Amino acid sequence: MKRLFAFIVFAALACGQINQSTTGSLTASSGAGSTVAIGGLQNTGSVGVTVSGTWSATLVFEATVDGTNWFTVPGIVQSSNVGVLSTTANGQWNAGTAGMGQFRVRASAYSSGTAVVTIRKASTGFRVPEAFNSTGPAPIVACDSSATISVAAGATAKLVTGATGVRTYICGFSISGDTTATVAQFTKGTGTTCGTSTANVSGAYKLAANGTLASGDGLGAIFAPIAASTDFCLSATTGAVAGTIYYTQAP
Repeated sequence: MKRLFAFIVFAALACGQINQSTTGSLTASSGAGSTVAIGGLQNTGSVGVTVSGTWSATLVFEATVDGTNWFTVPGIVQSSNVGVLSTTANGQWNAGTAGMGQFRVRASAYSSGTAVVTIRKASTGFRVPEAFNSTGPAPIVACDSSATISVAAGATAKLVTGATGVRTYICGFSISGDTTATVAQFTKGTGTTCGTSTANVSGAYKLAANGTLASGDGLGAIFAPIAASTDFCLSATTGAVAGTIYYTQAP
């Protein structure tokens, strides 16, 4: 009986830790750079975020692995399953946090009012549908191809060449930085190394010296699909980047 009681108490404490939430306010007086953050994301696959109140600002979704270097992560709008890196309005989002140490909502610009931010941990992750049709989510893709990442500091390299009639789906990546701090960002576009009609696919990932970052498991797209005939690239703003991406191309 004592063992059963101890197990129940342990399970309750564990569940409470996993489902922990935090609520904070961002105000004009705290200004740009103020944050509401949650840590202890071990065994946490995702977080739910709610923003309410009357305010005028730009709020950015960010995460960190090492507690020092932060990078933007997509928040998935619950009503539409569209991924965004920031918001200027109230709403609810989910963000994947597997492998992360902390998650935060940061005010990158603030004009007025008070934004109330609640962040809640979830023990399981979620997978973003890579496309939608008139009858609901399209089937989740399984990536069957890979490409090597090798980008010199200050350079951009094409990782996947777009093809006519099919979109490119990225299901995962693993990157490692240089011996100095590294900033890397996935982009898309046409022309030489996505130099024409360039658009960001991800936020800017900031890696500590010799740091690593991985996302995705090869099943299900982790970014919005890349349009047909559009290339997928990686820019290394500072420091060289090496690694692998996993992708497929389909209608």
